[in-house]
Amino acid sequence: MVLPPGGIPAAGAQQSNDANLSALTFATSTDGSMFDGSLSFSYDFQAGTIFYESVVPRAVTHVKLTATTRNNGASIKAGKSGTTLSALASGTQSGAIALGAAGSTTAIEIDVTAEDGVTVITYSVQITRRDYRALLSPSGEDLLVGSKIRYLFRLDEPPSHSVTVTLGTSNSGIATVSPASLTLTSAARSAVVEVTGVGAGTASISHTLTSTDTNYNNLTAPSFGAEVAQTETAWVAELTVDDDPDEGTNAHGFHGGGGEFSNSVGLFGALTDASFTAACTAITVQSLRWGQGVGSNEALYLDLDSDFEGPGWAFLLDDDWFWFEGDLDESAFEANGVVAWYDAYDSDDNEFDRGDPPALESTVAVKLLRAAAPDASLAAPTALSPVAGDGELALSWTAPASGTVSCYEVQYRHDGAGNDLADDASEGWFDAGYTGSTAAHTLSGLTNAQAYDVRVRAVSADGTGPWVSGTGTPTSGVSTPQIMLTSSASNDTVNESD
Repeated sequence: MVLPPGGIPAAGAQQSNDANLSALTFATSTDGSMFDGSLSFSYDFQAGTIFYESVVPRAVTHVKLTATTRNNGASIKAGKSGTTLSALASGTQSGAIALGAAGSTTAIEIDVTAEDGVTVITYSVQITRRDYRALLSPSGEDLLVGSKIRYLFRLDEPPSHSVTVTLGTSNSGIATVSPASLTLTSAARSAVVEVTGVGAGTASISHTLTSTDTNYNNLTAPSFGAEVAQTETAWVAELTVDDDPDEGTNAHGFHGGGGEFSNSVGLFGALTDASFTAACTAITVQSLRWGQGVGSNEALYLDLDSDFEGPGWAFLLDDDWFWFEGDLDESAFEANGVVAWYDAYDSDDNEFDRGDPPALESTVAVKLLRAAAPDASLAAPTALSPVAGDGELALSWTAPASGTVSCYEVQYRHDGAGNDLADDASEGWFDAGYTGSTAAHTLSGLTNAQAYDVRVRAVSADGTGPWVSGTGTPTSGVSTPQIMLTSSASNDTVNESD
């Protein structure tokens, strides 16, 4: 007669329903006979965690597992998933389990049945054998015209000789790549590649491998996909970097004319100040500062007075690019939303480090860009009429002939140079901050006898329509100026005079 562990249970004793493991380990082998290596999981073993992953060198061909139950009355069966599992005594090593081909993943299942014979917990371990492969992280990304993104190129297995990777772009008019080539070795088998958006469209970055290591010579490598969107400038400023006592001794704030930058500084005049529009919402920049980010790194914080979502955003600080955390096409601003700049790749942390803030007392140009999102169903407004007044232009226009209008965007610029702090400094346009759906808006706080260009476009839930443009000159005592109307929807120019 064989007694169960612990002897004969007392009459009416309740059997345990504990089907947890207290330990799970693997030994590895390169030939199926000597198991002198060990396997590490992607995270430490815990009884309540039932799924684990591990990546092993290409040379590892077999494993043995040792599983220990938390309750002595529980039983174990283990083996490859999808096969008949074999009984395994708690705390003892299993037979050899062959892994799949190099580059493949083998799933191993451990079923633990509690003493009550009813409760079962299944642990799953997926083991991937590395192969002679070239890997990208990420494999593709969205970016804006003029901005930069970085990805990691990595050899899965250490090469026996150095590997030269020659990079190329399918369309240099859409995206360029730097450096032109990489040299990877067994000691340094990964490198960071930088892609710059040049024009709107789709481009792919190719990787050609050459080496005296036959495993990597002419190895087919994946391409990196770059989807580049045209940009529009939403907000721009010129600010001075200074100590920010609210953020600690090592933090920096951005100041304009004294004090931490806020909507009361008035850098842009009465119309634009620190505000911009997005998705028919008026947004005010409350502050811009460096503060404590993830870990010990610093991050750039942009404080806004409203929450909204947009089609993709980027941040330019003296020609250095920053990216909002999250996907470009799903960017969401929140009050105290984080803007983070990912700098050099840190192989120890397997992530891009954040950069350092600019030097104290330096003056920086700040620009907030958004991806252009045209709505083909929207026509341009028509009959734009800027009527002059004392220091103002009263604008009116006719709604588009097609499309559903959520609101209108109104912009203006001086008719000439001197617009360095405009929302679009390349063309000098300022955003008027109008988010209404009425086909009229008055620009105030203008300079008499100064000619202004004005333009208006409709905005829908899906994007923006073409601009209609005109000119006007605020003049005291004159109510009907000579104006010129143009529309970006056609090549026609119309002169009007009342």
